[in-house]
Amino acid sequence: MRGTGQRAGMIAVGLLVVLAMTAPFQQAAAQAPVIITHWQHFHEGRVMALGGLKQVFERQNPGVGIVTDFPPYAGFFEKLVTSLAAGTGPDVFQAPHFMAEQLINGGFLAPVPESVATAADIEKTFFKWTTERFKRGGRHYGMPVDVQHIVLFINDDLARAAGLDPTRPPAT
Repeated sequence: MRGTGQRAGMIAVGLLVVLAMTAPFQQAAAQAPVIITHWQHFHEGRVMALGGLKQVFERQNPGVGIVTDFPPYAGFFEKLVTSLAAGTGPDVFQAPHFMAEQLINGGFLAPVPESVATAADIEKTFFKWTTERFKRGGRHYGMPVDVQHIVLFINDDLARAAGLDPTRPPAT
């Protein structure tokens, strides 16, 4: 089992920098419609929340549309990395924190544009442990959108019946 900071560091880090791209797209929108593709694994609550955010973004950015894809969790990350490597991946996507090195070292991410947020802005806004894995050379390559906590529930009676001490949870 990892320490609390590391466990918390296994957060889903949002690469949803759609908002970060607003300024460049506003110029392009005056010329031709712009379509942004966004992927994240399927979860009913996320689909609903993203649908609302998509409507707000498109209303605030005429001429810019977002096409979403919500593949099932099983196989999502393989599909994501394979499509990015083939050059057919989404423009923006949500990925877990532990994929930072693979995505950055693979050349699949662009730094967050300074017109959206400077490194100082990001570091002032978010806890360091939520951003540090997506930072290289003073630039951030993603921004957190949520934090997931891994929780272990223990049924004290069943633990005792199995010869375990429920006040001493597993350490690994």
